[in-house]
Amino acid sequence: MSHVVAGPLLVIGPSGGRAWGRIGSGPIATIYPRGRGQIWLLNRPDVLANDNLRVEDNAVLACRLADAMLAERPGGRLAFDEYCHGLRDRQSVAELLFRPPVLGVTVQASPARTCSIRATRVFTSVRGRSSSNWSSATRSTFRQLANAYDFDKDSAGLTALIARHEKEFPEALCLKYWRAEMRFLKAEYVAAAAGFRDYRETANHKDPELYRLNERLLRSLLRANDLPAARRLVEQIGSDKASLGLRGAIEAAAGDAAALELLLTEQMKQSGGLWMFYYDEDFVRLFEAVPFANLKTRFPDPSSKKDR
Repeated sequence: MSHVVAGPLLVIGPSGGRAWGRIGSGPIATIYPRGRGQIWLLNRPDVLANDNLRVEDNAVLACRLADAMLAERPGGRLAFDEYCHGLRDRQSVAELLFRPPVLGVTVQASPARTCSIRATRVFTSVRGRSSSNWSSATRSTFRQLANAYDFDKDSAGLTALIARHEKEFPEALCLKYWRAEMRFLKAEYVAAAAGFRDYRETANHKDPELYRLNERLLRSLLRANDLPAARRLVEQIGSDKASLGLRGAIEAAAGDAAALELLLTEQMKQSGGLWMFYYDEDFVRLFEAVPFANLKTRFPDPSSKKDR
């Protein structure tokens, strides 16, 4: 990683820990043994602030931090404690969704996730609440459910959720993004790209959906096989802001071995190696589908070495 935005906040822990990574003269994180596990103290927590994850190499750092944690606990999983975001009483997801503004849910066990949320009746009216509080709570819950359906690739559930939210808030700008995402899940990539472009023209700079917008638009163009538009978008947002995996996928789809070789060669010089390419499902799919035998030999999947 060449550049990381660290921010002003510095957290200093007790002595005796093991440093992980460095920014300037100090560690990014410090690891402390605790019982049968560890505590990872983020000494520069601003590196993971939402605004900073959109710039420089902060998102790459977040991925490497996650990889490092999992490497310390083989077979383990990462989980996020959302207590500071409002889960004060430690309710389960089901308990939260069985009260307004979201009622009527079914929580199904899933081997891939702790639970899979299925909302059957969403955003019911609640008497006695101020419209401003109701609006804020409902829109926040909408995004949480939309992301849950999106994670499960449940286009039918997302479609129903959007329809219900649209009745309550027909002017909500986030609907443009989620309609486009619905098209993406249905593999309607031309329509998805048009929807993401439309949202991009009107989005507020603080919208949470902006974090994924460029990736979704670029991937839609790639899957729609509109490679000229995909390349123009990379130039427009800046190659350093576009995912390496997607940039590689675009060149693979175009059959441009020379451009792809240049990307792979440059990344091999970086400490992260080829992981940023092989993390991307479209890169893996297109790299296998196109006759790049020489490049595959020279730039193999790093996970295949790890499994040996």
